[in-house]
Amino acid sequence: MALGVEDGVLDVPGVTPAMAVALGEGGVKTVEDLADLATDEIRGGYEVRNGERVKLAGVLEGFNLSQPEAELLILHARVAAGWIDASELPQPEEPEYDEAAFAEGDEGFEEAELPADEAEVFAEDLEQSRDA
Repeated sequence: MALGVEDGVLDVPGVTPAMAVALGEGGVKTVEDLADLATDEIRGGYEVRNGERVKLAGVLEGFNLSQPEAELLILHARVAAGWIDASELPQPEEPEYDEAAFAEGDEGFEEAELPADEAEVFAEDLEQSRDA
C-alpha cells in the first residue's frame, strides 16, 4: 500500500482507505502501530507543557471519530494484532422492550380524538395525498 502502510491495516474493521492514507502520513504503518495508539493519538487532544495547554493533533482527527469509535478502532486493531481475544470486545446491548406492549390486539389503547376542525383538515390532507 502507499506510504508504506501494511495491507493488514485495511483489514481492521472500521479502517477506510482514506484513513489508511492518513495513518501512513502520521507514521502508523502496521496493525501493531495502530493497536498501540491511545484515543488522544487518534482523535487529538490537549497536553500541558511548561504550564501551557497545547493542542496535539490526532492522526485521524479530520475524520471526527467519537471517543467510543476511536476506542473500538483501537480494540479491533488489538484483536487483529493478536493482543486480545475478540470476546473481549464490547458487545452491543440488546434493546429492552416490554413484550406486553407488542401483544396482539389493541387492549389498553384508546383511540385519539382530534378536535373537529383539526379532524376536518386531517381528512382533507389525507384525501389529497391519496389523489396524488
